[in-house]
Amino acid sequence: MAIDDEGMQFRPDSDKWRIWLHNAGPGGAVVDGVTYYVRFADQPDSEGSINWVPLSIVNDQLRSRLLADGVDYFVRWYARGAPFSAVKQYSEGMQLAWFTINALAQIRVFDVRVKYIDSLGDVHEKITPVMQRLPSVTVTAIRNASSKGAPRP
Repeated sequence: MAIDDEGMQFRPDSDKWRIWLHNAGPGGAVVDGVTYYVRFADQPDSEGSINWVPLSIVNDQLRSRLLADGVDYFVRWYARGAPFSAVKQYSEGMQLAWFTINALAQIRVFDVRVKYIDSLGDVHEKITPVMQRLPSVTVTAIRNASSKGAPRP
């Protein structure tokens, strides 16, 4: 998984941050499933097991925060069986999502779990804690947006 801004410049004033899935392995694979774990900035830490949810629930959660799909964020749906081809660069992979700074300022945890099946039939699982992997310029922009009173529901 990789994260960049539109234009791949990692500019401090970039407002759209993209999340990419890419297969850097030696062979092709297919998606078996993609699920998410989301916690918002004003929610307490979860105790116990993580509740992995499908994209439809994530969209409901984001909309309940007054975030508009296609304006503040976009998360692409990948169905079971979608090709997960091997690529040389992350930008040749699959763009999973994008978020504005306003949307990111409202999210504390956004973990992505991707299950995929390789060409030998082996099932693999990769969990990525997106918010922990944001570039430092993004983290600074989120902090600045939060301190300026970014809209909260």
